[in-house]
Amino acid sequence: MTSPPPSWHPHRVLIAGRPGRLLADRLAERHPTLDFRIRKLDEVSAEDLAWTDTYVGLRPPVDGSLSALRWVHSLAAGVEPFLVEGGVGPETLLTRTIGRFGERIGEYCVARALARTQRLLELHDAQRKHTWYRVEPSLLADTEALVIGTGQVGRGIARAFAGLGATVRGVSRTGAQRAPFVEVYPVRRLAQVVGAAHWLVVAVPLTAETEGLVGRDVLGACRGAYLINVARGRIIVESALFDALDAGRLSGAALDVFVQEPLPADSPFWDRPEVTISPHIAAITSVEEAADAFSASLEAITRGEHPGASVDQRRGY
Repeated sequence: MTSPPPSWHPHRVLIAGRPGRLLADRLAERHPTLDFRIRKLDEVSAEDLAWTDTYVGLRPPVDGSLSALRWVHSLAAGVEPFLVEGGVGPETLLTRTIGRFGERIGEYCVARALARTQRLLELHDAQRKHTWYRVEPSLLADTEALVIGTGQVGRGIARAFAGLGATVRGVSRTGAQRAPFVEVYPVRRLAQVVGAAHWLVVAVPLTAETEGLVGRDVLGACRGAYLINVARGRIIVESALFDALDAGRLSGAALDVFVQEPLPADSPFWDRPEVTISPHIAAITSVEEAADAFSASLEAITRGEHPGASVDQRRGY
């Protein structure tokens, strides 16, 4: 990571894609000295990139490199599009938006888990059929969740599960212990510890080290776990996921992210009854969150400090 010079202050900000105008208006109220330009992702031109010193968006532009820019701010927590596709230079300051993603994604994950323990899909199906279907719910409090990733999002997920009495363990790169997890294991032990999990929640950033992390060795060691993926599709080996479902190693899956998005209409995921699909909505950045995150980083830059939301390009997060 490289800190900007203490004397540097952004002047021209290019906002690409949504929320475009809404975000520009909000930021202009807070920072009237900045000049803003708004474009759709596929409309960003070479002239736009030559004009700006700061780029803001969920993804890099369809055409053009960001390598010459001083600052790139991601409106998402995941920044792999900028590191892999966007050509962000090694001297470019890359920051990201976290906001209340931990809370949002934690509630998403617990909602998926409660839908299972309370048998909500079965009850909904019975209602549609006008069937008086008596079924016994189970307690989430009697289960164990294993969260892969113990950053801010992973901790939000852990708090949500723990708040309902579940036991929550974590997996991280180093295995460093941190609350609210009961225990954290190093990632090299993932296949050894996954067998005890009722819920396997994937919440790590996509990096060279995490791509394909949840593959045949990990999924083959599951014992009926329910998989929830709120990270990135490429962290899971999809063919191994289908095999684990077929073999009963997984009891089901809630998938918010996929290798290809939007999910193609002919994807076999659509027709798997034990799979619940959502269109990458577990944590959508609000305009206020985007504005707050940008402003916090801007204020740090103008003070000559390193923003707290800076990304270590070597690690990818």
